[in-house]
Amino acid sequence: MIKEKEQCIEFQRAKAAEVKKFCDIKYHTKKDERAIRKMDDEKFLRAWEDLKRYVFSDSMIGAGLVAYVCIFCLYHYDESDNDWDYCHNCAYGKNHGICAYTYSDWRKILKGMYYLATQPFTNKFYRDLLNKVMEEKT
Repeated sequence: MIKEKEQCIEFQRAKAAEVKKFCDIKYHTKKDERAIRKMDDEKFLRAWEDLKRYVFSDSMIGAGLVAYVCIFCLYHYDESDNDWDYCHNCAYGKNHGICAYTYSDWRKILKGMYYLATQPFTNKFYRDLLNKVMEEKT
């Protein structure tokens, strides 16, 4: 197992802990962890580097629970020229419903976040979290 996958899993767990503060929908599960561990190492590493580049970039717009900080979106993105086709191969989509669909866990979480006074998933949140998991899992 490559250490970056374990870092990624910790990253996902921490995001899930934040989600749990305002919503009972499961953002991350053991099934998701198994899917991350099964990802092709080379393709995973490209996606993980993309995620880190987005988070540490000064041009990262907003934040939130978006594709730029989703290892599943980044892992599958290059599979098709059509933006929506790659979602059908996504393990997260299979476990939680395809994010674009109204019944998906991701949509339900966003609906729960809509009522918050502040957005918990800021650029600073992601930067601090990545620094922490990369430090702990070295």
